[in-house]
Amino acid sequence: MQLFNRRVSAVLLIVLGLALLGFGIWIIASMFFSKAPVQQPANQTNVYQKPAPKIYAAPVTLTGTSTSPSNAKSSDAQEAVNKASTVVSRFGSGTSADGFLGYSDVMIDGTDNFKTQMLAEQKSMQQAHPVTGPLYGITTRIVSSDVVQGKNGEDKFVVKVSAQKAVDSGDRSKPTLVSYMQYMVMLAKQNGTLLVDSISEQVINQ
Repeated sequence: MQLFNRRVSAVLLIVLGLALLGFGIWIIASMFFSKAPVQQPANQTNVYQKPAPKIYAAPVTLTGTSTSPSNAKSSDAQEAVNKASTVVSRFGSGTSADGFLGYSDVMIDGTDNFKTQMLAEQKSMQQAHPVTGPLYGITTRIVSSDVVQGKNGEDKFVVKVSAQKAVDSGDRSKPTLVSYMQYMVMLAKQNGTLLVDSISEQVINQ
């Protein structure tokens, strides 16, 4: 009977040993074939991350013939409009104190016929409003201008200029008379240069 009990105890010990051995092998194997997730330290905050690079599209360059207004301004017709508007504004603005020098200023842009006309009109204004008399001022502002005769490449143009003419007694902010005028400016080419040849004016509204 004692022998039987010893054999049973031996078998149980062997089984228990095998179980412990298997459990130990399982623990060792799990350490090699599985890794626990790495935890970040609890006090690590505001970690800098480098931003992704931005991609910008390259500008598109167009080539070819330009039809912008800058090309149009180089035409004879546009030159006539610009010169007519400038001349009307300059000789139509001035004061009796300076002898209406605007008439003298525009002579450089005109023919001999135009210079004679401007000298006559300047003298008329100086006689009507002498330097020794009450101050008389005049300001001409261009409202619109357009070619009514002539095309690019031609030697003669007629430009219609609409303008506002304001008369004052020395204070431009307080005009004593406001008129709306229409000017017909005749221009002609001389030696390849476009010059004002004559100007006529008409009161539209006063």
